[in-house]
Amino acid sequence: MTIYTSLWGVLALTLVMLAVYRKVKARSEDDTIHLSGSSNVVKQQQVTAHSIDVLDRWGIILTIITAVYGLTLLGVYLYNIWEQGKSITY
Repeated sequence: MTIYTSLWGVLALTLVMLAVYRKVKARSEDDTIHLSGSSNVVKQQQVTAHSIDVLDRWGIILTIITAVYGLTLLGVYLYNIWEQGKSITY
């Protein structure tokens, strides 16, 4: 059971690291809309927005996987406790 819990911990840690990376990436985001002027600024906005969208998509996927895996792990743990409790004789 320890290896499965460790795997969940790795998933959760990866999710936290992804969130921190997204936060760092979002710092360079320019929230003002540039309609004219340097096209380099507009392209940089598009690139940054696209990379944040990709990070958000992976964040959602990883959050769902981590939550489902954690709930499954919890269910197996509670089931094992239930079965051990039934085998105790008084």
